[in-house]
Amino acid sequence: MFELLAARRVLAGLPRLSGSPSQGWSDGQMMLAVLVLNIAGLDRVSDIEVLEADRGLCALVRRFEPKLFGVSRGSLARRFRGGRERCFPSARSIRDWLDRFHVAGVHDAEREKGTAFIPVPGERDGLLREVNRRLVAEGVREAGAGSVTIDLDATIIASGKRECLYTYRAAERVVRGERGYQPLIAFCPELGMVLWLEMRDGNVPAKLDNRRGLEEALLQLPDDIGRVVLRSDAAAYQEEVIRACNDPAFRREETRRFGTVGLVCGAVRSEPLMAEVARLGEDAWRPMPVSGRNRRAAPDRAPLECAELPYVPASTLAMKPHHVVRHVVTRRALPGELGLDEGELPAAQGRPAYRIGAYVTNFPAPDAIRAEKANGLETMDSFEVVAAAHARCGHGEEVHAVLKSDLAGGMMPSGRFGANAAWLWLAALAMNVLALLRRTACGQEWQWTRMKRLRAMWVHLVARVVHHGRRITLVFGNAGTHLMAACRRMNLAMPPPAPG
Repeated sequence: MFELLAARRVLAGLPRLSGSPSQGWSDGQMMLAVLVLNIAGLDRVSDIEVLEADRGLCALVRRFEPKLFGVSRGSLARRFRGGRERCFPSARSIRDWLDRFHVAGVHDAEREKGTAFIPVPGERDGLLREVNRRLVAEGVREAGAGSVTIDLDATIIASGKRECLYTYRAAERVVRGERGYQPLIAFCPELGMVLWLEMRDGNVPAKLDNRRGLEEALLQLPDDIGRVVLRSDAAAYQEEVIRACNDPAFRREETRRFGTVGLVCGAVRSEPLMAEVARLGEDAWRPMPVSGRNRRAAPDRAPLECAELPYVPASTLAMKPHHVVRHVVTRRALPGELGLDEGELPAAQGRPAYRIGAYVTNFPAPDAIRAEKANGLETMDSFEVVAAAHARCGHGEEVHAVLKSDLAGGMMPSGRFGANAAWLWLAALAMNVLALLRRTACGQEWQWTRMKRLRAMWVHLVARVVHHGRRITLVFGNAGTHLMAACRRMNLAMPPPAPG
């Protein structure tokens, strides 16, 4: 990992922020400490002492520091006037550094009851976004990607901090008394990386300000990317989001180079929409192709059927003629006599009750030649729209579990909003570093392996550190054979370090 970060200069030449001290631990050293903490499987700030006690790890870090941060060893030493005793900063130093991300008067502003509040990002948040932008650019270059998908979704991080607000699950009495946060996360499945995230209070609705979330995620993409597709659940079913995807002029100027952004998201099953579904004839429904995996998972379930829905919400009528808005619906017969819930059609004479799913897209249908030429997107039939919407629930949902359980994103270290936001960002950066390392060194078969197995095979290995001839050598047993092969592959894949 250290060799990879040094060769790609991810932490080198970081911008100097106002208020950053010229003495003591630098921003890069703090970030590196928290990244190693996450990758090692530790989730508390106090666990930094476990890393400090590892003499072999400390020897490697000290050796790689000049290359990692792009400065001389003397410059690093001069930051500590009384001499440097530790390899990693202490837990107190890390907490103080995290507290700098908390902007007084902004992050701790009084929240009005019944309103949702999203604090404005501070200057120091730009430091984390800059490091993430470098990682994403390296991931795009390594994958050779020219187009990417953005899965935009929110997740709840439960926390016992008394400063946290109640979540919507507490308001609906699903989880009584639950407090926490509900960050919005943009994930790219082609890269396996988090493009952007925003920490939010637990009471902030998932549908709030999704258009800005799309634009912020687009700003993280390098110039190599020319085409983008947005996938989301019904939280993105908004006129602003649909228009931002269809009309580049409606977005920020820096994001207009992507042109029309493809959109596949869930649709709100409103009364007008459900009324249109009820009017569909039986000949409009076609059975969805069922994969063998789904058939094995639920062999007794009724087949899923799909249909095009000729429905246009009133809010989209003002859109330009070439702005495509298609609705696709699915239905599955419900067994027995069940109490109907939202999104279910009651049984009619001669047919059962159905569970309805609804999706919206701006990909034109195969027979819409004019629309295809107008918005520049390729055609997509109804089956492909439903498959794309279902695919979002794969790795796009798994990333939340990885951030909260496999990494340290689920254990908030502070009662201050800004510090916790920075902590979650650092967990996302650790995930992106691992995604780049997997693609570079581990191979494609390790791309979606969970952290438990990855640590067992790659991180928690026993080695002897040998100092000889001004060199550090790691001596592994038989368990390190695959690691040596990966190191050879990584050395061939990595570009030579930049001069200086």
